[in-house]
Amino acid sequence: MCNNDFGNTKRYSGNFKTDTILPDGYYRVKHSDYTNSSYDRGHLVRSDDRSKSTDDNIATFYLTNVIPQTPDLNRLIWLQFENYLQQLCKKENKHLFIVCGGAYYTGKTIKNNVAVPDSCWKVVLVLESDQTISSVTNQTETIAVMMPNENNLKGKKWNEYITSIRNVEVATGYDFFSSIDVLIQDVIENKKYQLKIVKE
Repeated sequence: MCNNDFGNTKRYSGNFKTDTILPDGYYRVKHSDYTNSSYDRGHLVRSDDRSKSTDDNIATFYLTNVIPQTPDLNRLIWLQFENYLQQLCKKENKHLFIVCGGAYYTGKTIKNNVAVPDSCWKVVLVLESDQTISSVTNQTETIAVMMPNENNLKGKKWNEYITSIRNVEVATGYDFFSSIDVLIQDVIENKKYQLKIVKE
């Protein structure tokens, strides 16, 4: 995510869209699967972060970009973190490489067996605007969060859920940023982000 992703396009106002290009054999989630489920249709890449064009914005409303999130998670601490990352781009001109998703332990589902994550996580490489993955060093900043997908989160702050990328890897089984030198990975994936005030 970077400054080039932002523009003046208005948020798409229609229903969330079924992704019809999924391979045969995969269930194609529908907007109605979430209806009356008590869960929000939680964006992974949020609408506001893809406002450069109408097509970019609509792409965030495909249900392959959505997971079930409680209102407290989606509208409170997850949103706080999204806002923080957006400000890093807009105010600090950072270039963010972001991976996010859910961690599933208890087998909760909504209609048509759409899986409900027990936690939602996000890992971020924080680079300068002119940098790429090849620019990553031991000094590169990273941010990782693991947030509970529950409904008693009022009064909480997103930074209470800061963890390390390595902890998210253990929880999910994923190996993030595997193209980076393993010695550098060992440094940047084991440190925890130190919250700072984004400049006005």
